[in-house]
Amino acid sequence: MKLAAILASLLLVSPTGAGPGTAAGDSGRLLRIAEQCRQRAERIRGIRARRPIRWKVASRDEILQYVLGVLKKQYAPGELEAEGKTLQALELVAGGIDYRGFMLDLLKEQIGGVYDPVAEIFYLADWLPEQFQETIIVHEVTHALQDQAYQIDDFLDRKPGNSDAMLARSAVAEGEATLVMMIDAMQQAGTSLGADEIAAMSESGSMLEILSKVAFPSFSSAPPAIRKSLMFPYLKGLRFVASAKKKGGWKAMDRVYADLPRSTEQILHPEKYLANRDEPTEVRIERLDLSNEWKRVNEDVLGEFGMGLLLEPLDEDERQAAAAGWDGDRLLVYEKGKNLAWISLSVWDSERDATEFAASFAKAAMKRHPKFGVEVPDGKTVMILRGDGKTVWIERSGAKVVVLHGFAYPFAKSLRDSVLGATAR
Repeated sequence: MKLAAILASLLLVSPTGAGPGTAAGDSGRLLRIAEQCRQRAERIRGIRARRPIRWKVASRDEILQYVLGVLKKQYAPGELEAEGKTLQALELVAGGIDYRGFMLDLLKEQIGGVYDPVAEIFYLADWLPEQFQETIIVHEVTHALQDQAYQIDDFLDRKPGNSDAMLARSAVAEGEATLVMMIDAMQQAGTSLGADEIAAMSESGSMLEILSKVAFPSFSSAPPAIRKSLMFPYLKGLRFVASAKKKGGWKAMDRVYADLPRSTEQILHPEKYLANRDEPTEVRIERLDLSNEWKRVNEDVLGEFGMGLLLEPLDEDERQAAAAGWDGDRLLVYEKGKNLAWISLSVWDSERDATEFAASFAKAAMKRHPKFGVEVPDGKTVMILRGDGKTVWIERSGAKVVVLHGFAYPFAKSLRDSVLGATAR
C-alpha cells in the first residue's frame, strides 16, 4: 500500500473530536511549546537542528490543503484508484469500495500537525487540545531533525512498482520519530524506559491499543489490511530502530540512513539488515500476453509484510511463520470490465519456505471461497480452486510460488508456463 507509506511520512494524525475552541491557547504559547519540544527532541536524539526550524500556526483547512497537494504530486491521475483496485483484487477490501474517497475522508478526519521537508516548515495545528500538542510536536519535530541531517525528502518519494521498499523506508523515519516521542513521553511522566523496553511494549496488544487511541481512534471501521499498513511504520519501525540503537547507539542511525533497508523483511527481522544482510531478490515477469481484453492496472512488490496480509483469514502466528521465508516477489493486477484478477510470482529462501507459504495461501483461499471446488492434480505441488467461473491456481516449483487468481480456468492454465519462466535475480 503506497498510500500508507505516504500518509505515515506526512503526519502523526490527531485524535478525533478535537473541535474548534479546544486549541492550545494563543499562537505565542503554542510557539513556545514547540520550541521546548524541539529542545527535548534534540537532547533525546543527540542531534541539533542545523538551521532554525520555521514554525507556522495553521488551521485544519490549511494543513489539509498542503497534504492534498503532496498526494497530488505523488500520484498521477488514476493511480490512487488503481491501488484501490489492487486491494479489491487481493480481497483485502470489499469489492466496489470507493478507496480514494474512503482514504481521503479518513485523512480529513485524522489530520494533525505536519512537517514539510521541501519548504522546511513545521505546520502547528491550531485546533488541537494542548494535552495532545506536545506528543505530536515531538514526533514531527524529529522528522525536521531527520530532514536536516539526512535529507529524508529524497527517500520518502513514491517508488512506483515497489511499495514494499517504500514502506520499509517509511518505517525507518517513523520508527525513529516514534521512539523519540515515546522516550519523551516517559520522561515527562517521570518514568525512564530504555529503547528495548519501549520496543517490547510495541509488540504487545496494549501498545497497539495505546497508539490506536492516540493516532487512529476511528480506524476500527477500516479493513484490517488498511489499519495494519498504516500502523506498520510506527510499530514495526519502532522495533527496528530500537534494535539498531541497541547495536550501535543513535550513531547507528547514521549508517541506516546512508544505506536504507530495501524491504519490509529487513524491518520485520532487524537481524537480516543489521547482522546477516538479506537483500530482496528482484523478480520480473516478462513476455506475458493477456490479450487485449485484460488491461493491466497495477504492478507492485508485496514484500513479506504484504504476503502476510494475503493470509488474513489465518491466525497471526501462522501468517507470520508462512511469510517469514520471503525473498522476493512481483504482483500484476488486471481488469476486464468489472472483473479483477492478479498474478503473483514469489521466490522464497528455500523449497520448504515456498511449500509452507503455498500451503498457507491455499488454506486461506479455501476459507475465503468455501464453495469453490478443490483439485490437486499432481497430489503435491499444485492446488486449483474453481467456482463462479473463476480460478485460484496455486503452484510451487522449487523455491518459487505462482498464484493465478480470478481468471477462467483455461486462461489461467495457459498463463502458467509463462509466469513460471519469469526471471529472478
